Amino acid sequence: MDQDRQNSQNHDTEHVGHDREFATYRTAQSSNDMVPTVFRRGVYRTIRGSLKRFLSIVVITALGVSVMCGLKAGCEDLRDSVDVYFDQQNVYDINVQSTYGLTRDDLVAIQEVDGVETAEGIYTETAYTAVGTTRERVVVQSLSRKNIDQPVLVSGDLPESAGEVAVTSKFLKASGKKLGDTVSFAANDASSSNQSAKDQFAAGDYTITAEVLDPTDVSSDSTVNAFRAASAADYKFYVSEDAATSSSYSAVHVIVEGAKSLNSYSDAYTTKINEVKGNIEKIRDEREKVRAQELTVDAPASLDASERQANMLFGIEQDNINRMPQGSEERARAQADLDQRRAATDQQFADARAELSDLGECTWYIQDRGNIASYSSVESDSSSIEAIATVFPFIF
Repeated sequence: MDQDRQNSQNHDTEHVGHDREFATYRTAQSSNDMVPTVFRRGVYRTIRGSLKRFLSIVVITALGVSVMCGLKAGCEDLRDSVDVYFDQQNVYDINVQSTYGLTRDDLVAIQEVDGVETAEGIYTETAYTAVGTTRERVVVQSLSRKNIDQPVLVSGDLPESAGEVAVTSKFLKASGKKLGDTVSFAANDASSSNQSAKDQFAAGDYTITAEVLDPTDVSSDSTVNAFRAASAADYKFYVSEDAATSSSYSAVHVIVEGAKSLNSYSDAYTTKINEVKGNIEKIRDEREKVRAQELTVDAPASLDASERQANMLFGIEQDNINRMPQGSEERARAQADLDQRRAATDQQFADARAELSDLGECTWYIQDRGNIASYSSVESDSSSIEAIATVFPFIF
């Protein structure tokens, strides 16, 4: 029985200990529950004691956040608008250029590259034209047959023959010309910094048939405006491909498969374009070597053959003159005309050989929309404003 009594006392002692521990826990829990309540009451008293100051802080903070959200949303809308505009006008994704032009074989090779949807060769030159009493710089470009880089037609009809030209609204305003007037331009004139520049298009007067907007200049007379103007030239002219006199393209414009479904300023678009640029890079070395072969071996041989043919024709003409009566006025005129044409032809062959002897390396340049001035301007300006918007709330 003593053992039972002892066990009973131990059991009672354990219960008392548990009860004390539970009471201690409840006391501590009650204290912890009171801390947030006290804190909230303190905050409430502070706000109520300076309600006007608190409301001012809330309004200023809300204003800063609102300005930040507005600026960021505006920049996103601007980039989206430019992307839609470029897609509507079918602006190129990739632009391939070469130091000595691109041939039809180059065009075919680019068209067969993986990821290329459409490729087209275009002719272009930086020329000078009269605007009032001054000579201004103008980029002249052939119209695309596949509607790549299609200008926005304001009025009139796009050129269809070699003697027609479409000019920008900016040029019409500055020059005072109108549809139906004529305009001329030249790559090599007194205003040119490159006196060795070659005309890509036929010389002469062109009739203005259309007023257009340059699709690559979103800051010029269009519904999409950049924060600052950016253009590579003062004006832009568009002519028919029939007006081109060059045997090689100035550039090849490429549309990439699936690129239109992506925003031009997105990482996904950049990744896709870089992938196709990499594919074009794979054929670059081979095409450069082929072009160099054409210019350093094939071209001189063709030049020699052309010179032999010209001398043969001049020889036949000289024989006919020799049959004319000695001392006759007709013979003198014919001889003078022949001598003049022969001298001019000899000079052309001499100039061609001199140009071939000065050839450097044939190099391709593979560029994307980042080389379009207004496209890059929108990107840099919107990024700058977004950076300001990010820190704007802290200013308040």
